[in-house]
Amino acid sequence: MFLRNIDDPSLCTHQYTGHTAVVNVARFSPSGYYVASGDASGVIRIWDCVGDEMATKGEFHIISGPIKDLAWDGESKRIIAVGDGKER
Repeated sequence: MFLRNIDDPSLCTHQYTGHTAVVNVARFSPSGYYVASGDASGVIRIWDCVGDEMATKGEFHIISGPIKDLAWDGESKRIIAVGDGKER
């Protein structure tokens, strides 16, 4: 997954390679220190976007289908995920 500069999309600010499936969505936390990204296999990863390590802080298999959207709470502590799956 590549994070690009909005003003100049030719500039790639970060590259995260932790997902094994196609990434559908990524959102910066309100604090700006983390990114939550969701992929086609239903996995959400939380990773550190500050520094060069891009360390994964957590991996969660939420649903059996693809993650379509993510949102952080205002304190960067919780995430809501929306996607296609057979669970309730």
